[in-house]
Amino acid sequence: MAYSCKFIDLAEFDALVEQGIVKDMVTASSKALDITKNYDYREAEYKDYKTTTQYTPSEIAALTDDQKVTHWEVQLSAYAEDNNINATDKANKKKYLLQCSEGSKILTLTGVYYDSSEKSFNICIGIGVNDANDSRAYYFSEAYNKKRVALAKTLGATKQVGWLFPDSGLKDTLAGSRNGMTYNQLHSVFKYDTIQVENISMQYKYVMPEHKSLPTQDGGGDETIAEHTVHDYTVELIKHTIDYV
Repeated sequence: MAYSCKFIDLAEFDALVEQGIVKDMVTASSKALDITKNYDYREAEYKDYKTTTQYTPSEIAALTDDQKVTHWEVQLSAYAEDNNINATDKANKKKYLLQCSEGSKILTLTGVYYDSSEKSFNICIGIGVNDANDSRAYYFSEAYNKKRVALAKTLGATKQVGWLFPDSGLKDTLAGSRNGMTYNQLHSVFKYDTIQVENISMQYKYVMPEHKSLPTQDGGGDETIAEHTVHDYTVELIKHTIDYV
């Protein structure tokens, strides 16, 4: 069957949640997501921002399936509605939720943003399932990647950026990686001689501006809350960049 890709909005995403499709996709991706080096729950929702305390691997292992599903629903919904409180340059970094399918079956949901200042299509987080052949080899197929890249180019993108943890095994399975080139010569999609790999310290900081508290049923509230930092921490990441053909 043919592949198709599109950006979906919050209403469309909520419908997938209601249908249980997102839950099924998270469950199908759990083996890879539960490996701390590939996706670190400690650096996402499950972190004490006041003390910057990280959860241990055993505590992560104790998270219930429902907690993980809820986590991913929240994370992906932020891309569907372009809600990014950490963005330092939100005007130039619009977020999107990318859905790619084979026929009527949704294969991947990917949180991305387009950086208009450098014309890059940035891949941040995502979940995926096996195709009709019970395989994920489509990640390296020309047909699948051409559909994804064609959609990115409609935004003006000329390159792809993948954001990964330093010891993540995903850097070798990224379609635009050298290993990806070995699996399937995607020279019609990516320019492999343009690969750049950088170590980046990414700061996540959100300062809540001065505001009025919400009124309460007993007539209280409406107090002035001073500006304060909600969270401020740094994550070490790999920035993997490759130009499109």
